[in-house]
Amino acid sequence: MCALLFLGPGFRRDERICDKAGVVETRALGDWPMTEIKMVRARRVRALPNWQLEIVFDDGMMGVTDLAGFVNLGPMTEPLKDPAYFERVFVEMGVPTWPNGCDIDPINAHMRMREAGTLRAASEAA
Repeated sequence: MCALLFLGPGFRRDERICDKAGVVETRALGDWPMTEIKMVRARRVRALPNWQLEIVFDDGMMGVTDLAGFVNLGPMTEPLKDPAYFERVFVEMGVPTWPNGCDIDPINAHMRMREAGTLRAASEAA
């Protein structure tokens, strides 16, 4: 006999007890823990001192993310160590991007800002 875990309908976690002939028994184990992911895009970006990046999102929220650690990740982020190059950030298809193609995920940035409590309405900054 074997036990298999799978995502069933409605993202429920089920356990199927089976043998070589197939499923013998199915037991619901409860809801699968899900994280709500809000699909957002960057509308505007602005480089700030010390590798900070201000992002205005298309949901009307904005925040600042610290990319000081990001610029040290390897060859792709190496040019961003130069403050003048870091300031060349722009939005391409809703994603903060630099001329060398390096970019950051706006959804991840939004989630991190929300978790840190640093997101605010863009209208508050005006």
